[in-house]
Parts: sequence; C-alpha cells; structure tokens
Amino acid sequence: MNILFIEDDEDKAKRVIDFVRSDMSDVQVVCARSFNSGLKSLAVGAKRFDLVLLDMTMPRMMLLLLNPRADPSSISPVETFWRK
Repeated sequence: MNILFIEDDEDKAKRVIDFVRSDMSDVQVVCARSFNSGLKSLAVGAKRFDLVLLDMTMPRMMLLLLNPRADPSSISPVETFWRK
C-alpha cells in the first residue's frame, strides 16, 4: 500500500509515519510538507497512492475551507483536480 501523508508539522509527521510503519511493514509512506507539494505529488503521477492523509489545518487549505467561493487556482495548483 502506498500512502501520501500531507503534514506541515515535522514532529507530527514523524510520529504518524513511525506508527504506521510499526504496524504495517508493507506500507510505503511519502510525506509532503505542504498542501501544494502534496498536490504536486498527486499531479505528477509518478507513484499511485492508495490513501491520502491530509492535515486539514494547513494554512493554504484553511483559506479554501474558510472561503469556499475562492478560486482554488489563486490559492494553490488544485485546478488540475477540478473536473467540469
């Protein structure tokens, strides 16, 4: 299983990754330190992820949550994920 873990707090990221790896040896965890870098990891498609864990209190993510009418492309490169 491949997991993309998006977390900006280095200590939290290490604890979660260590926990996951201690219980599931066959899991590969890629950690992105920002919302944008996580989305880029998904967009590049070099690796297919079975699960994405996202820190919902990241600064750019909060801008989208607080203002749902905001243009996502003005905040981060998420326009590639919006399907019409």
